[in-house]
Amino acid sequence: IVNELKCLEVGRKFQLRSTDGEGVEEAFIKVFLVSSCCDKPAQCLVQCLAQPTAKFGCGKCAIRGETVETEGGGHVISFIINASETINLRSNDQYDELLETVKLNNEELASLTTDRDIKAAKLRHTESQMGLKGSCVLRELKYFDFGQSFVVDSLHNIYLGAFKRLLKLWLNPLYKSEPWSISAYLSNLADALKRVKFPSTTTRRPRSLIDYKKYKGSELRVLMLCGFPVFEKFMKKKYYEHFKQLVLAVHLAESRALT
Repeated sequence: IVNELKCLEVGRKFQLRSTDGEGVEEAFIKVFLVSSCCDKPAQCLVQCLAQPTAKFGCGKCAIRGETVETEGGGHVISFIINASETINLRSNDQYDELLETVKLNNEELASLTTDRDIKAAKLRHTESQMGLKGSCVLRELKYFDFGQSFVVDSLHNIYLGAFKRLLKLWLNPLYKSEPWSISAYLSNLADALKRVKFPSTTTRRPRSLIDYKKYKGSELRVLMLCGFPVFEKFMKKKYYEHFKQLVLAVHLAESRALT
């Protein structure tokens, strides 16, 4: 596919419908890939990075992740920064430098003979390579950026990510003493949601809000984009206004056309 994309960058002639719609005219057009949307497992394969759960598993930045214990006793990698800290974003220039580091590290590994030395070297390489394991084939494309051309996957990052976390903070009794909690109104919210008339194009109407923990991505999407007004009556104004800003931003991001 990269070879085909490179051919399109050079340009070729295409037959297009004429502006008056009555005939066909020929035009020389160049096509450039400027972005890609993948889920996290696919993105790390395309970027040739470590898994998203690894120390340097973020495809957008090269921050070293820290292991954090979860409420259930498990562990996750969290990419934590201070408010005053500058984020080390991934870029083509950084990628080119890291790729040279990978090549040098591979040469070092090839020269080692004992398992102990190889293991120690691999630990050092993890830090110096910042998650990069090899070459990213899309780097060969003219306008494709190694870090910033990979756009947000809305299903996992927004609906099953940020919005699902917000619902937990709002509705889970664990946070009932927090100022943002509306867990005491869960039954009222569920009744209000039943009265919402969703668009006819809705393929999966959300189940009762009582079952929000079991919601699929499509249910979370419809609830967020179409059912958000039910929260206004029960949520403090500053939290509801903040929620509306998120809804508006996602509506704009999902628009089929820019105006």
